[in-house]
Amino acid sequence: MHERILEQARVLVVDDDAQNVRYIKDVLEWAGYKQVKGTTQPTEVLAETHRYRPDLILLDLIMPAMDGYEVMEVLQGELPPDSYLPILVLTSDTSQEAKRRALSLGAKDFLTKPFSPTEIRHRVAHLLETRFLHLKCRDQAALLESGTSGNGADLRGAADELIERLARVSSYRSDPSGDRSRGVAALAGRIAGALGQPGSTVGRLERAARLHDIGMVAATGGEAQAGTDRGEAFPAHTEIGAGLLAGSELPELRMAAEIALSHHECWDGSGFPDGLGGQDIPLTGRIVAVALAFTAAREEEPLDDDEAAQRALARVEEEAGTRFDPAVVDALAAVVTRGVEAPA
Repeated sequence: MHERILEQARVLVVDDDAQNVRYIKDVLEWAGYKQVKGTTQPTEVLAETHRYRPDLILLDLIMPAMDGYEVMEVLQGELPPDSYLPILVLTSDTSQEAKRRALSLGAKDFLTKPFSPTEIRHRVAHLLETRFLHLKCRDQAALLESGTSGNGADLRGAADELIERLARVSSYRSDPSGDRSRGVAALAGRIAGALGQPGSTVGRLERAARLHDIGMVAATGGEAQAGTDRGEAFPAHTEIGAGLLAGSELPELRMAAEIALSHHECWDGSGFPDGLGGQDIPLTGRIVAVALAFTAAREEEPLDDDEAAQRALARVEEEAGTRFDPAVVDALAAVVTRGVEAPA
C-alpha cells in the first residue's frame, strides 16, 4: 500500500506563509509523494478541494481573511459525511482548547511549528494510510450491499487491516512494538469473558481496545510518555481519540471511540473528561481502565511470577469502588487467580 500512496495520494498544503508551503512540499516530494499542491489563499480551499480532490489537507490555523477554523467550518458543511477527508492542522497553539475546537471541526491530527521533516512524514503517512484503508472498507461495504459479493470475508479482512493500521498509529510514539496495547487488549477480552460477555463481544472488544490511546498522537514532548495508565499528562487525548474514531460504520471503531472517551472516567465520578460515575460509564471503558491499571502495576514489578501478579492485583483492588467498578475488579481477580478465559 505504501507505494500506491506515494503514487496516488493527493495532498493539499494551505498556509498564508509561502515559505511554509514550499518547505512542506519539498519534504513530501523528497519523501516520494508525486501529487502535492500548495496554496497561500485560504478562501480558495473549498474550490481547490472540489477541483483537486485531495486525500489529505495540511491546514494552517492562523491566517488572515479566513483562518483555519473557518476553512474547516466551510468544508464541514460542504463535504459528504462519509468522505473521510483528513485534515492535519499546522499550528503553534498547543493549548487543549485549540485542539478541542479543531477536532470538533474535523481535524484529525496536529503538527506543531516549527515543523520537523520526520514529524511531517510520519503524520502524513499515517493519515493517508487511514484514508486509503477507509476508502477500501467503504468500497467493500458497497459491494456487499449491492449483492455483488457472496460473503463478508473481504470486508472483514479490510476492517481488520484498518484496525491494525490504526493500532500502529496509536502506538507509534510511546509503544512502537505495539506489545503493550496488545497485552491490554487481550486482558480486557479475558475480563469481559469473566463477566459473562458473549464471545463475539469479547472479540470485538479485543480489537477495539487496541486503540484506547489513539488520541496520544496529538501529544507533544513529555505528554507522550509510555507506561502510565493515568493519562494526566495529556487529558485531552480522550476527546481527541474519540474525535478521530467517531462516525465510523464499523462496530469495532464505534466501540473504540467509546473506549477512547471513557477509559479515564472513575467509578466515583472523579475522572475525566466528563466526570461520569458508576454505570453511566460504558462497560467497555470500565473494563479497559482496569486492564490498563493492572498492566501498569504489573510492569512496575521487577519479576515475572505469580507473586508479582498478585501484588499488582492487590494495587488495583485497593481502588475498587473509587476508581474502578468493583464487579470488573472481581472479574480481573478471577482471571489473575484462576485463569478464567473468555468463552469461545
